[in-house]
Amino acid sequence: MHYTKIPTALALIIQLIVDITAFTIAGIINNWITLNVTDIVIFGTSILAIMVIIQIVFFFISLSDSKQINNKIDER
Repeated sequence: MHYTKIPTALALIIQLIVDITAFTIAGIINNWITLNVTDIVIFGTSILAIMVIIQIVFFFISLSDSKQINNKIDER
C-alpha cells in the first residue's frame, strides 16, 4: 500500500476485497463452505470482520511505535 500512489482508503478496500475473494474461493475448494449464498455471505462476512480487526490492531501498534519514535526524537 505504501509504495503506490493509490489513496490509502482505496488500497485498503482493494486489499480487503481480494483477501475475502481469495479466502472464499479457498473455502469452497477445500469444502469448508458449501455453494449456497447464505454460507458464502456468512463466510465472507466473518473473514471481513477478522481482517478489519487485524487492521485496527496494526493501526494501534503503528500509532504506539510512532509515539515512541517521536518521544526519542524529542529527547535529543
